[in-house]
Amino acid sequence: MVTNYDEYVKRVLSNRYILAWILKYTTSEFKEYSIDKIALECIDKDIQIGKVPVYPGKTNTCTDDRKRKEERCGSDDAANLPDMILGDNIESKIPGEGIITFDIRFHAILPDESKPIRLLVNIEAQKAFHLKYDLITRAIFYCARMLSAQLDTEFQSSQYGQLKKVYSIWICMNSPQYIGNAISEYKIEKKDIFGVTPDHKLSYDKLCVVMICLNEHMEDDGDGLLHLLNTLLSTTLEPNDKAEILSDHYGIAIDNNLGKELSEMCNLSEAIEEKGMTEGEYVKLICQAKKKAAKNISIEACAEMLEEDVSVIRRIYDLLKAHPEWNERRIFAELNIEQE
Repeated sequence: MVTNYDEYVKRVLSNRYILAWILKYTTSEFKEYSIDKIALECIDKDIQIGKVPVYPGKTNTCTDDRKRKEERCGSDDAANLPDMILGDNIESKIPGEGIITFDIRFHAILPDESKPIRLLVNIEAQKAFHLKYDLITRAIFYCARMLSAQLDTEFQSSQYGQLKKVYSIWICMNSPQYIGNAISEYKIEKKDIFGVTPDHKLSYDKLCVVMICLNEHMEDDGDGLLHLLNTLLSTTLEPNDKAEILSDHYGIAIDNNLGKELSEMCNLSEAIEEKGMTEGEYVKLICQAKKKAAKNISIEACAEMLEEDVSVIRRIYDLLKAHPEWNERRIFAELNIEQE
């Protein structure tokens, strides 16, 4: 079920300095750069996030979006850039699959090269770790979408040399104890089976997935990325405690925007934990799932669109199939019996 909590998580993660920490400790390109340099010089000022479809071949650099962002930024000076990346979610409509939403997507630039290199970065926040499919497979799919969508947006016709490298970085909250806190990287690498071909790494190093697994129960590891993200997304720390740690340990200034987002996120987290899903919310979820089932949308796609666990949607689909005459409240009653 879509909740405001999810939106606040995305807003908090889209803070320019939070993104700088993520880039520094998950990408090879930015590991030698300072946090300030990444935040102020490397995260593209002309970010395309809102109102840009990510349908292959249809994503275009949008002049209106650029003007809108410049107007909202107020200045081209990096020092005057707002900490929060501006824009809405990017949605990709796929026939038969519904809508796929990229949580955060932006360009990152390596300004110190002889010719500045632009990367395309996607950040995803994932609450449910166990799904029917492996998250790494979904992340690879996201990378593939970002690669194919560059045709007629980042390069024209057969100019494949201009293809930008893509990163899909997944922040998985509530990771199981047997995994704990971990960061793993999946990327394209070359292996010469017989002889040696004189390829340049830049020609094939085009896709990288990073999985960040978070488990709030961890030892304090100083100023590490895992500790930063566990602090930021903690469901037990108070907003003031988060602000103090972010400021003292990571040098992240808590302005009015970030402070408000942290407070709202914590408040919503407490409300969700205490109340759970109400009957009305569950009935609404069943109604939405029923409409998706009528359109022959798969269980997995429906779960992704509604941001709900696959197991929950599967139970709803099974009951809809077995009892097409039941209304939403009858299905809810049956689900409650199953849960008890």
